[in-house]
Amino acid sequence: MTDLTIALPRCRYRVAAERTHYLCLHPAVRTRDGLVTKNVCSGCLLPSTPRASPRPVTTDMPRRLSPAGPERDHRPRVGFVTPNLVMGGAERWILNLLRYLDRERIALAGVALLNDAPADLAMCLEASESAPVFGGPDRTAVARSGEVSRQSPGAGPQHAPGDGTQESPDSPPVIRFGSVQEALDVLCRRCDVIVAWGSDHFSRLMAERRFAGKLVIVAHGSAPSTAQMLAASTAAAHHLVGVSRASAAAFRDPRATVIHNGADPTRCAVTAPRELVRRQWGAADGEILIGYVGRFSWEKNPLAAAQAAREMGQGYRAVYIGGGAHEDEVKMKVRELAPESIFVPPVEQIGDALNALEVFMLASPSEGFSLALTEAWLCGLPAVATRVGAVPELEALHGQMVVGVPAGASPDVLAAAARRALSSEGRTIAERARTVAWRHYTAQAMADRWADYLIEVVAKA
Repeated sequence: MTDLTIALPRCRYRVAAERTHYLCLHPAVRTRDGLVTKNVCSGCLLPSTPRASPRPVTTDMPRRLSPAGPERDHRPRVGFVTPNLVMGGAERWILNLLRYLDRERIALAGVALLNDAPADLAMCLEASESAPVFGGPDRTAVARSGEVSRQSPGAGPQHAPGDGTQESPDSPPVIRFGSVQEALDVLCRRCDVIVAWGSDHFSRLMAERRFAGKLVIVAHGSAPSTAQMLAASTAAAHHLVGVSRASAAAFRDPRATVIHNGADPTRCAVTAPRELVRRQWGAADGEILIGYVGRFSWEKNPLAAAQAAREMGQGYRAVYIGGGAHEDEVKMKVRELAPESIFVPPVEQIGDALNALEVFMLASPSEGFSLALTEAWLCGLPAVATRVGAVPELEALHGQMVVGVPAGASPDVLAAAARRALSSEGRTIAERARTVAWRHYTAQAMADRWADYLIEVVAKA
């Protein structure tokens, strides 16, 4: 078994100049001073399927934070509220919207974090390229009210003067306040519309704020636990959105509408040779790699890839790319099932990792609209998946996109599905899914759908 602390050089720190010039992110190279990036034109790296070029990202956040928010004009001022900014599909959804929403149509007012200091440095850095990120006190260090806190890799907490300014463009901050409520107050004053997800006490918080704009609650899951959370969080909502029909149904409210997700193509670019990636993983030539990508959480049924590889026998290995709260427990169980499994930490340039696999496997019992699966589609990787979340409605629209397995499938069923995915039939399905995803389910397509929706919300108000 291989457990890689660093599987590949990878970029976790993005700079706005790369996007302004339509440049994709090349894997980082480590220097004595930390991580630096190389700029590589995305046009020669991304799949050849025709697509719109990503729009340049410019920030609505001035060097000194304006309490009133973006300058008043015809554009709706939109803010986002999230429990955290750590690895996950919903968090990546926010980053995709921040990056791809058309700034000529939408003004970005900011992002508020509801929990104390649950912020991955790289994700906050990426978010703050487009809009300010507000949070309550960082429990790793006591910050003054309104203080800009930033933390460099491997260093202790550092704080800039508490005047709401940015010190340098290469160290975007989380703007910390004395409480989550105060951070939320600041966002509310800057917004016409707030888009929120993931909190069962959000209605109470918004009722206390007396927000004059429109509140949109978004459902990213379809499990019973999601329905329970939504029931407790929607009292103050004006509009409800699910990322799939299954997610919208979790509201149990006829007001709910559907806006499908999309994945960021630049993450799916292949920037490292397949052979190099596999060699760094310790995979032998000719081995068939079955991959799981995402959070190591039991609700995702992550053991399915190891069960399939074990059932298929010698020459097949499971690869786990990601991490999460249950990482240690998941690794222990996987090692019991398939000792030769490979573990890779979260990868920013996911296209390099997906290009090194033969099969993608997602056998979770419930989903909303899986971004990991969408990234596999964009990469043309054959996928074995349960037909939950968005998959049934997308296949009804576009034809078969996955080799399906039932929830709770046995190891022999998972193995048979993986073999089918490896066949010519499986490759035909994967090519269809790739074409469909590039046409309809990129982050740009998703952001355009959201821009239309948000403008309509404000127009109705």
